[in-house]
Amino acid sequence: MNYEELISILANQKILPIFRGSHDEIKAAMKLMEPLELKSIELTTSIPNWQQLLEELSQKYIVGLGTVTSNQDINDAILNGAKFLVSFGSFPDLLNESRNIPFIPGALTPTEFLQLHRAGMKLVKLYPAANFGPKYLKDLKVLLPELNFIVTGGIGTTKVELEDWAKNGATAIGMGSAL
Repeated sequence: MNYEELISILANQKILPIFRGSHDEIKAAMKLMEPLELKSIELTTSIPNWQQLLEELSQKYIVGLGTVTSNQDINDAILNGAKFLVSFGSFPDLLNESRNIPFIPGALTPTEFLQLHRAGMKLVKLYPAANFGPKYLKDLKVLLPELNFIVTGGIGTTKVELEDWAKNGATAIGMGSAL
């Protein structure tokens, strides 16, 4: 999978569910979400034995691994079927290590996003998005229109909130705790 394919999938899906919890809780949630016909999901490294669940779910879904903080996470993720990686920050060593798989680094400031753009990133994560709001995303898109943004962190689930993020430039909306 490359960046363009991932961006297309996420833009069409609109919501990227981010799962934490036990394997049983996640599988139960996935069962409830079957009518949505999701193609892509994100698991996090906070899930106990995430490697096993990643391997299992990657048979049916395009699975990304989030909260990536080490090169070991990257290696284990790739080994167990992850198709993309996500982190809350933009750690240079991880950016370099992850060149064989789409990596969605997190950032907050215009300077950080510009640095990511200069490093070749096409898809970035605005985190914690809810603390700054859709208008902040709109301002970032004015500065860096070529970047695709996933917004995460405290995003609400109302139709109005989701539409507000979308109309202000979100390629996709990552939803974890609110789900």
